[in-house]
Amino acid sequence: MPGADFNVVRWCGTRTSAKSAPVSDCHALTYLQEEIRAEALTRNLGGFARFLEVAARQNAQLTNAAGIARDVGVSRQSVQNWFEILVDTLLGSWLPAWKLKRATKQVSHPKFYLFDSGVARALSGRLPYPVTTEERGGLLETLVHNELCAYLEYSGLAYPLFFWRTPDGVEVDFLCETAAGYAAIEVKAATAWRRNWGRSESAHSASISEPGRRDTNHVACCPWPIFSGGSGPARSSADSPPGRTGF
Repeated sequence: MPGADFNVVRWCGTRTSAKSAPVSDCHALTYLQEEIRAEALTRNLGGFARFLEVAARQNAQLTNAAGIARDVGVSRQSVQNWFEILVDTLLGSWLPAWKLKRATKQVSHPKFYLFDSGVARALSGRLPYPVTTEERGGLLETLVHNELCAYLEYSGLAYPLFFWRTPDGVEVDFLCETAAGYAAIEVKAATAWRRNWGRSESAHSASISEPGRRDTNHVACCPWPIFSGGSGPARSSADSPPGRTGF
């Protein structure tokens, strides 16, 4: 959870005046002009620009390449190739869906996260406007995702990161199988934790538990200042018994 003093606008980017172009706008323009055009990574620059806007609007959501292709007016293969460009140039990364082998109904589409929440707002055309309630969750989730990936990379831990979701909408934002067990992480852009938010973690715990076994681990709430202060969840989950963490 961000906490009462967390400013999502400051962390995730917005424009303060019509005359002050933020770094995110400059980066988006530089990327289109230099990374794509100069290196000739794609010949259809106009189509790629439309793809970036659509992809940015769906940042941190389930990625449907066929749906994006229809919205942009290009082939599905082009969309897949453009996502590969974003990954190759370190401007985004995939979060695959975790699936239990014995499970028959689980979401398999991955999620895609841009490397920066502010860039996601810039590319989607939302940067000049205040952050809406609907945006806050995805922006904070993007921030946490990138922090988790950075921590796992810099710490030398080879733990893969997933998300888990059922067709009826029960979801765990991030799932990491550590040496001590599973760590399920739920991200909420709120100032207080609600008990019903832990239901998705409980559902996942039940799906991996042996018959007759009951998980009694509690949900540990970790406000953003604590999470971003250096004692991140990846370290605590690796060194302590498995459990569930909420941000």
